Amino acid sequence: MAEETSAGDQQSFSDNQTQDFREVFDVIDQDKDGRIGLKDAGMFLRACSFNPTEAEVAELVKDLTEKGHAETVEFGDLVAAMQRRPTFTSYTVEDIQDAFRLFDRYGVGWLNVVEVKHIMTNLGEKLSDEELVDMLKDADPTNEGRVHYMDYITNMISR
Repeated sequence: MAEETSAGDQQSFSDNQTQDFREVFDVIDQDKDGRIGLKDAGMFLRACSFNPTEAEVAELVKDLTEKGHAETVEFGDLVAAMQRRPTFTSYTVEDIQDAFRLFDRYGVGWLNVVEVKHIMTNLGEKLSDEELVDMLKDADPTNEGRVHYMDYITNMISR
């Protein structure tokens, strides 16, 4: 979503991207005071189609804290902090599909829930038990024990 620049450079956002970010910010700003909690920074980034690691979120929050934001941040300051970062991890739909396909040994379009649990709690950035339960509610809504990953990805994108 962000225009990536050479290593060490800041990222810049188009007017359309900034407008999209504002819409997300306004949804998260439930009391409409023009501020969101720093604890919501990760949710904001993910809703803006970034996929930051917990370490990247923590670095952003640390940057905002050092700039004088104790618990909340205004939109302009949040976007400015995002621009100071070289990049955030961001994946395309194809990247996500490819990741699921790596584990789909038989090419059937689904993964066993047990396999998904193992992958999500043991590889890469591990999900907590609560995050895993939430994910599986969305990934296997019929409780058939299978994650039809193309449907899951489509549902996640349409949110």
